Amino acid sequence: MSILVSVLLVSFTSTLACNVLNNQPMTILYTRILLDPAFYGQVSPRAQLGAMLALVLGSNLGANLTLIGALAGIMWSSILSAKGYPMSYFKFAKYGFMITPIITACASLLLALQIMFFPPINV
Repeated sequence: MSILVSVLLVSFTSTLACNVLNNQPMTILYTRILLDPAFYGQVSPRAQLGAMLALVLGSNLGANLTLIGALAGIMWSSILSAKGYPMSYFKFAKYGFMITPIITACASLLLALQIMFFPPINV
């Protein structure tokens, strides 16, 4: 599996998985998957590094897709409502689905290019 494919696959699936599992349990699950010999035995060390960094990216950006992507989104919505500025799930998701895929794609592409052309010394 190439660096670009591993970065894109992990970043997009982890971003989506945040909104099913929440970002912390999703990160634990994906970390166990990426450290499993069935994965790291099939990819180069650079692709494995890219996948791990893409997991960090997906875990953080996934919280921007819907309010349930991270506990902070639910808390933020509650604080806004208490201050008189209600934020509905659908309004948040509308903006999240417009912006997050673009940001995820750009960040993933930059991450993959950095690993391809400027690899860390030890990898």
